[in-house]
Amino acid sequence: MNEGREYLDCIDFVRVVSDYLERELTGEEVSLVEEHLNLCDGCGRYLDQMRQTIRLAGLLRQDELSEEIRPALLAAFRRWRRP
Repeated sequence: MNEGREYLDCIDFVRVVSDYLERELTGEEVSLVEEHLNLCDGCGRYLDQMRQTIRLAGLLRQDELSEEIRPALLAAFRRWRRP
């Protein structure tokens, strides 16, 4: 996130949502995110979807995944975490 910013737009929010959920942002960055969430219903819904996805993914066990799904799911997560 750019230092010294007074606002956060939706694109920046999407870029930092994982860090926000993992509590890896500074206090100032958290304030910018939360201010944005107070003004943007769309990003609030996106945050709720991310939380739900994380919660549901946490319920899966590796032995419950089919052999066809496992490689695709792992590839998707690897692409998601790349800078």
